[in-house]
Amino acid sequence: MTLKYRHIVLIVFLSMSVNLMAAEKGNWTINTLMTKFAKQFVQAKSRHFRFTETKTSAFLGRPLKYKGQLNFINPDTMEKIITEPKKRSYRIVGNVLFIKKGNQKPKKVELDNFPELLALSESLRAIFSGELTVVKKYFS
Repeated sequence: MTLKYRHIVLIVFLSMSVNLMAAEKGNWTINTLMTKFAKQFVQAKSRHFRFTETKTSAFLGRPLKYKGQLNFINPDTMEKIITEPKKRSYRIVGNVLFIKKGNQKPKKVELDNFPELLALSESLRAIFSGELTVVKKYFS
């Protein structure tokens, strides 16, 4: 997994960790944290989070703001739905990515043909599922 994708996964992991650690006191290890994730996400069947993302580009000269929702549906579905500024969605089911722009028919991408994206999706799923061995596979 490239450094860029590792940073994405680590940011997701750390931001979720802060919320869990703030809820309880004690000594935290990766094992206790992954156990907490498993309880939070696996038992819930699905989790939904609203997001606001700001992207900058020297080409555009001003930041772009994206708003939408992130969904995790056990056991193997992740989805990013962008509602602003234009509708777009990225849905991963197993090893297949569906990309939909506006009202167009979704495009299907087999992640087995893109090892970096497959590693990214597997590591995010592992965090949500509390699978420490899979997380260690990509970060050791």
